[in-house]
Amino acid sequence: MPPHFVQLQTTTNYSYLCGASHPGELVRRAHQLGYSAIAVTDDNSLAGIAKAHVAARQLPIQLIVGARLHFQDAPSVLAWVQSRRGYANLCRLLTLGRRRAPKGECHLQLADLLSYRDDLLLGILPKGATPNQIANLSNVLQRDDQPLYLTISPELGVNDQRQRNRLEQLAETHGLRLTLAPDVRFHEHERKPLLDVMTAIRLGTSVDFVAREGQQQWGETLATNAEGHLQTVEARLQQFRELPGAYATTLEIAERCDFSLEELRYDYPTEMAPANERPIDYLRRRVWEGAKVRYPEGLPEKVRVTLDRELDLIEELQYEAYFLTVYDIVRYARSQNILCQGRGSAAN
Repeated sequence: MPPHFVQLQTTTNYSYLCGASHPGELVRRAHQLGYSAIAVTDDNSLAGIAKAHVAARQLPIQLIVGARLHFQDAPSVLAWVQSRRGYANLCRLLTLGRRRAPKGECHLQLADLLSYRDDLLLGILPKGATPNQIANLSNVLQRDDQPLYLTISPELGVNDQRQRNRLEQLAETHGLRLTLAPDVRFHEHERKPLLDVMTAIRLGTSVDFVAREGQQQWGETLATNAEGHLQTVEARLQQFRELPGAYATTLEIAERCDFSLEELRYDYPTEMAPANERPIDYLRRRVWEGAKVRYPEGLPEKVRVTLDRELDLIEELQYEAYFLTVYDIVRYARSQNILCQGRGSAAN
């Protein structure tokens, strides 16, 4: 079997001015390089997932649905979706953060994650975090039924070995599982200049100024090299040859996160019918009651046959909840003396 590599942290251009490649470009490049899976993890967002899913479905390559969660009171965390329930939880969590923040922002507290973490695998991002912060995250997020991961993302610089030793020690101390999550922000190294320009635009200054003063002014600077792209499987395995356990956890995460957007379908709310009655039964009852009002002298046979046929078709297509919704809107509008009609002109 050829060697596998799972890319667990990928930023697309849907993370505004933080990623320099489209979701499809990243997915196609990962497939071209022989990756077994790729996770799209945009900043507090699932915006890039749909286009990544379309690209992955055509190849095919496993797409791991996820997000990079930034908190106002804790270090950031990668969240990978295990199931449809996990996807719903991640959507609810991000919605909560977006609704409480100005447009374009997402304000999350660590406590928010505790309410929505079921069926999500979590990986702590140690960059910029102190040992005490990582210890606190570990204490808060550790659960007996799910592993908690500590991610390692090499920058291929002079401090990589020192950082690796530090993370190995932290993982051992706090019972975390070390896993590999290179921080990829563009699919090919030629996109590095574009990312530099986007970084400068985001910070409202020039590329040269970010390079000189960025760390002091904003706590960030330009990437020191162009290695933040999708690299060959062989290159990745060489980089992590001394961490076989961390490599194994990437395969484990991919195996556990087999959710696909193909599982999603719309489930219409059922509250339009009484609690003890199926929506289709309630619709039938209201239709026949309405028919008696419409035809007080008796229901014509032609109308009865038409209603039976229409109701059977509605039940077959499972559209009953839609008709009950329209009925509820029209009933309210009439009670308020608002001009309306059940179907037809959108202007009306």
